[in-house]
Amino acid sequence: MILGATAVRPPHNEHFGNFVVLSVSAEEARGSDAGEARRKLASSTDDALLIYVAQILLIRGSLNTTFDSMALAKQYLARAAALNPKSEARSQLEGLRTIDRQARIRELPKEGRYEAASLLSDRDKFELFLGLAGHSYSYGNSFDAEHREEAHREWEKARKYAADLAKVASGFRSDPEYGAAIPRKATRQTPCAIFAKP
Repeated sequence: MILGATAVRPPHNEHFGNFVVLSVSAEEARGSDAGEARRKLASSTDDALLIYVAQILLIRGSLNTTFDSMALAKQYLARAAALNPKSEARSQLEGLRTIDRQARIRELPKEGRYEAASLLSDRDKFELFLGLAGHSYSYGNSFDAEHREEAHREWEKARKYAADLAKVASGFRSDPEYGAAIPRKATRQTPCAIFAKP
């Protein structure tokens, strides 16, 4: 109803993954029934229902909707997580954040990536530099013994990303995503040490 679905494949059991929206109508999505459903969900205190609806919105595939169904799914998951911090909504939200960050990293040029990333805002550095450091660190580990120079070059990039992250992270200590941006083991060692290579 929220999507303006005109055809669905119903679930074979209670698992949401079997429920698939096959087609949608822009007119139905703008209709009074869809609007009323969204209003009720916006004030719902049923975290399981909110998660269920969010999951349906997330598996809509390439269907052309008249609104941002991804944003609405995130809204429902955030509400579900607030209602029940122990629900799976929290992990799903973090999974969506990870996907979003990986997509943003892929938008950076491969050549001169560190230089391009250095021009990002502090907020972007806070959100992306742990992933960038991890990518460079792992890439460095992929080189064999005959290509140590290339490996050290990537490890040095990882160290730089981690150092830059440490510089901006102090300004985000109260941010809800601070724990995701700074690894837990960074409480015992600096981000630079985490990605250091002898």
